[in-house]
Order: sequence, then C-alpha cells, then structure tokens
Amino acid sequence: MRAIELTESVGLANRKEGQQFTNEAGETLTFKTLTFFPVEGQFDSPDERDNAIEEQRASLQDEDGVEEIEWTNEPSGRFLAFGLCKFSDDDGKTRVFGRYFNKISKIRTQNNWPNNTLPDGFKFASAASSKSRSGLMPQDVLTGMEDLLPENIVTDIENKFGADSGLAEAAHHVMNGIGFPIVIPNPDKSLEVTAVRDYFCEMIHPIALIKGVYTGNAGDAARKYLGADGFESCNISFSSGKNEGLFDSLLIAPDGKKIKVSSKGGMGATASVTNIYNSIIDLVSLIGKKPFEKYRQDLEVIRIIAENGQVDGPLKLAEYYGLLNEKETDQCRMLAKTQDPTTLTGRMKAMYNATPETEKTVPFYKMLATVAFLVSGYVNKNTNFGSAVSFVLNNDALVQVYTEAKQSGDNIEITNFKTVFPAELATGVELSAQKTYYSSGCKGKLTFKIHKSK
Repeated sequence: MRAIELTESVGLANRKEGQQFTNEAGETLTFKTLTFFPVEGQFDSPDERDNAIEEQRASLQDEDGVEEIEWTNEPSGRFLAFGLCKFSDDDGKTRVFGRYFNKISKIRTQNNWPNNTLPDGFKFASAASSKSRSGLMPQDVLTGMEDLLPENIVTDIENKFGADSGLAEAAHHVMNGIGFPIVIPNPDKSLEVTAVRDYFCEMIHPIALIKGVYTGNAGDAARKYLGADGFESCNISFSSGKNEGLFDSLLIAPDGKKIKVSSKGGMGATASVTNIYNSIIDLVSLIGKKPFEKYRQDLEVIRIIAENGQVDGPLKLAEYYGLLNEKETDQCRMLAKTQDPTTLTGRMKAMYNATPETEKTVPFYKMLATVAFLVSGYVNKNTNFGSAVSFVLNNDALVQVYTEAKQSGDNIEITNFKTVFPAELATGVELSAQKTYYSSGCKGKLTFKIHKSK
C-alpha cells in the first residue's frame, strides 16, 4: 500500500511542518505530516479500509509509540478512504489524528480536512494569534525551569522585556508583596489581555503565593501540606511542557513536599484519568498510603485505564471484575481484524446481538462500546469508585489561581489572583463511556462525570 504526504491543500493539508495549534489550556501541538490512504480513489470495501487502518496503527505503535489513532469523525459505509495527521505535543510525544473520507481526490484541494476539527479545542495558531502570545510563556522567558527563587524569575523577565518595561514592573510589584491592582502600561495595545492573563501570569502566580499577593484559601493548602513555613521557603519549578496534568508550576518545600499550582484565566481544566492517576502518586508521598487503603481496589480502576489504551482499558476492566474472561475479551480484539460478528460465541455473542444496529455500525466498535458501557455501569453501581475519586480530587495538593484582568484605558489592570483549594469540590464521580465509545468508532478512553458542590 502506497501513501503520499501532502503539503498543499485546504485546512490541515495546507499546514507545513512546524506550524502550531493551541487550545485554551495553553497546550500546543506542532504539525508534522498528513498522509492520505489510498493515494487516490477509495478502498473497495469497509473491510479493506479497516485492514489498512490496522496496518497503519501497528506501524505507528512500532515507529512512534502511538497506541491509538484519535478519530475526528465517525466512519460509515460510504467513507472508504482516510487520512492520518501526525503532531508532536509539548512533551515531544507523537499524537495521530484520523479522518474518514468518501474518497481521495487527485486534486489535493478537494481533500478538505478543516483546521477546527481537532479534539481538546485545538485551533490553528495563525500569524495574528501567535504574534499576540509569542514571548509571554514561561518557556519563552525563563533561562531555567527548575529550583528557581522569585528573584530568578524576575531577573529573566527583566532581561527578556527590559528592566523599565511594564511587565518587569508588574513582576517587581508582586515580588515586593504589594497588593492590587497591578498596572501594566499598554497604550498601543501591543499586549493582549488574555495573553498576559493566561501566559505571563503563569510565571508570577507562584511568586504571588510566596509573597501573599492573592485572595482565597491557598493558605489552607500550605498549612495542610507544607507545615509552619508554608509557601515562604519554597522554590519554584515549571513544567517543561504543558501536559503535566492539571498544574503549570510547582512550589517545592526544602523537605521535598510539593504543592501544584494551576494557573487559570477563565474556566479551569477538568480532571482526566492521567491527572488523577498522577495525583494519587503525589498524594501517597504527602500523606502516606493509609488514607487510601479502603479505596485500594476501587482506585485500581484508575491504574488500569491510565496504563492501557482505549481498547484494552475497558477489556481489562471487564476481566478485573470478572464480567468477562480472557478468551472472551480476545474475541473482541479479534473483531478489529475480521469485522465478522459470526465468530463470537457465548456471552459475547449474546451481548453483541442485544445491542441495536445502526447503518454506521462497525462490528468491532459495537462490541467494544458494549463492553465499555457494561463496565461503566457495573463500576458505578457496585463499587465505591465514585467516593474514591472524590477523595483524591478533594485532597489533591493543588491550588488553582484565577487571574482577573482587564484593559482599562491605556493600561492592563490585574485586579485579583483568586485562589481555590481544594481545586475540585467533588460530591461524586461516575465512570462514563458516553462521550468516547460508539458503535461506529472510538474517540478516547473512559471518562468521568464529576458532580461538584455548589
């Protein structure tokens, strides 16, 4: 099977290597390649198309360590071609997005993959938006990312923007412990308020916590996890990328204890399986294993989902709870190759036949979705999973800092750093397959529905 890499077309096919996509969480994806299958036309059948997909999936796993293709639309019988687009994330890992097409045209501009169809809110960082945000992120300013003192950060800001710049004055304002408002001259509107709020303030939030320039209850976290000295004696570290869970910086006490800082301008991020898995590891180091003992079996769900892909996650959970055995889950995996439900036997056959068909049904995805919904329902009704995850969310050593900022005349005014701890006031959590598992495709791992107190 041959494939071509496209460099000129509309939407994603018009992107060049190195161009970036960003989202509101500050995460970045860097475009690598886009490849269409087949080179022209379409495959003869859905089975032939799906066999080609499986071939590419195996190749991606071997060459790039990519476990799953993230699909941006759903397959149907008339979609007999597909495209695969490679990106690298902030940690250098490869993510691959897929899209189904009716057929591939030799006129490349007719193979339209819109820029705005990527998951997680990623949008193409056009020249205009990139210019307004460039140079304001910690990675652009700081000469070191770990074990920093407030004065190290302020010095780097001075060196980057000038000692007399409004941004340097704002950093000094916070380091000197002066309250609000923090005024940044901006008469020519060269600074975008949202860029200052979401990127520049990420550097000064940990300084603000150390110096007491904030409102809210961040002090509760300091007393609970850091002891008598609180934030005062902490060093500051920043993540080298933007994908380290829900936090952007760390406050690290001399004894190694850490509090995560999540810098949020507008709405905060929601917890993912990986976020919670990492939080469990961090919390154990802070408060020990004992508080988790009663939830040990229920939190195993998190580990299984986090350490396995979107296919093996629900299948291994089904085995863990005795809902299916290994031979039965292997039948589901085999469907990815055969797409022949007549090979199913016993419980798998009964489960498959009990699930309604649609015109877009793909046998493998229908069976996988059936298992995912079975597992989710069982976990929610028969375990203490919801209480276990709520415990983690409500005890995580994480402080959210919300910046309130506005353009006021010729100035940007920062009027508050509002802190929130605990970051998630969860009253219950449900495991859910609704947004990711379908009879026609799969768009990710099992997710959560988090119920919060008012």
